[in-house]
Amino acid sequence: MSRIVAKAVILTILFANLILNPAGVLADEISITSNGSSSQNVTAVQNTSKTTVSQTNTSQTSSNVESNSNSGGNSTSNNTEANSSSNIKTGDTSTKTEVKNQTNTSIVDTTNCCSTSNSTVKIENNGAQSQNSATLAKSDQTTINVNQQATIHNNVTATADTGNNSANNNNQGSVSIQTGNASISTQVNNEKINNSYISAPAPTNNITETHISNNGALSINTTNITSNNKINIQNFAALTLNNIITLYGNTGNNTASFNQGNVWIKTGDVILDTIINNKNINNSYISIICCQSPTPTPGNNPPPSTPPTITPPGQSSPPGPPGPPGPPGPGGPGGDGSVLGLSTPQGTILPVTGNNDLIIWSVIFITLLLVGIHFKLNSQISPLNILSPTKPSFYKIEYTPNSSLFTFTPV
Repeated sequence: MSRIVAKAVILTILFANLILNPAGVLADEISITSNGSSSQNVTAVQNTSKTTVSQTNTSQTSSNVESNSNSGGNSTSNNTEANSSSNIKTGDTSTKTEVKNQTNTSIVDTTNCCSTSNSTVKIENNGAQSQNSATLAKSDQTTINVNQQATIHNNVTATADTGNNSANNNNQGSVSIQTGNASISTQVNNEKINNSYISAPAPTNNITETHISNNGALSINTTNITSNNKINIQNFAALTLNNIITLYGNTGNNTASFNQGNVWIKTGDVILDTIINNKNINNSYISIICCQSPTPTPGNNPPPSTPPTITPPGQSSPPGPPGPPGPPGPGGPGGDGSVLGLSTPQGTILPVTGNNDLIIWSVIFITLLLVGIHFKLNSQISPLNILSPTKPSFYKIEYTPNSSLFTFTPV
């Protein structure tokens, strides 16, 4: 029967410890445990992560544009008809040219918000005079190379002509020459050339836990942990740009010679409109992103910074201020604590909260109570007589939260 009692107590402790302290999944774990006395134990783990991205863009662009418009070059000469006049009237002429160049765009995105590296190093329960050494080396390197080179030649020639008209040697009547306007519109746009957009993550968040405990006398225990995080970004951009624009507008160079009557010449306007836009060239947009940490779960025993407030029914509860960081649990570091606003709408029952010790003692007492009921119903022998057949004894039970151990001391 005493074995049944012992098994019940052990199972209760293990069950409570399993629920309250679940084991975490870690990326790297080094364990040197339970080795004999005078043993020599050496472990070394190297974790290397390397990312290299290279982009090269090279472009050559040549634009040769020629446009002409002409309403001139008219002639009326050598007219001898009586009472006649000689007239030349030209219309307007216009030329419009537009050149647009856009080239070389690089986009690099190596952001990974799930790159947290957790590691655990344990040197525990080794014998006396043992020598134990654990080495952990972590390296995370990101290299981004972007090389962009562009060569652009723009050669634009535009002509608008309403002139070069002639009225000569007219013997009768009046002579008139009227020319229209000559308009030239030219626009050259060189934009969004050699632009790069680079997004890289901040260095990996390395978390390493080291446990050195319960080793024998005169043992030598050493740990060597190194972490190297490096981001190297090289961005090179070069542009050779030539804009050559030639414009010719003419409404003149008109002649009226050796005429007997009145001569009248009126020329139009020459309108030149030239626009050259060079913008968004050789621009680099680089961002080092610090990924937002996932929402931490409350620790096993988060101490509230302020007492919780209860809101009367029908009123909303204001959010509580953030609390101090919770203490690290046995399975890993604790998350940031927080104070939750409480409300009690009609018909709602607030949950009962407490610390780990209260839960553990509750499980133990319930188990012992069930064992006592079992003995009472199935046997006339007292559990205390089983532990000590000669006379009843009383024991003082002490619980150590950090090691999850129970100590039974006679009193």
